[in-house]
Amino acid sequence: MVQHLNFLIATIPYDHWNAGTESIFTVLTYLTFTLTGADVFTKVHNSGGRWDLKVKTDKNIYKMELKLDGTAGEALAQIVSKGYLQLHLADPRKKLAVGISFSSKTREVAKYVVEEQ
Repeated sequence: MVQHLNFLIATIPYDHWNAGTESIFTVLTYLTFTLTGADVFTKVHNSGGRWDLKVKTDKNIYKMELKLDGTAGEALAQIVSKGYLQLHLADPRKKLAVGISFSSKTREVAKYVVEEQ
């Protein structure tokens, strides 16, 4: 998925690009997963905070936190510390926390980390 996401980002002409906020990366990640047929939700609130993306497939539930010019580790730590996957403990699907950092300079995924919860 990261390769597809980077490809999609690379096709956007530079003069249409405003990578000054995390929002454009959230939208592109949302669209990439939506095109796979997964159930995708953005900016979902719970008692611990608000995560960037939740993706549900037949076998997995992914909680994703995106950071612009931050680190994937910081994003993953936020998912864990705020208990974003706790809502799904009774669900039999595999739960995966995904931290993704985007680079505004290179306009691509700089790094990502995945941890099963």
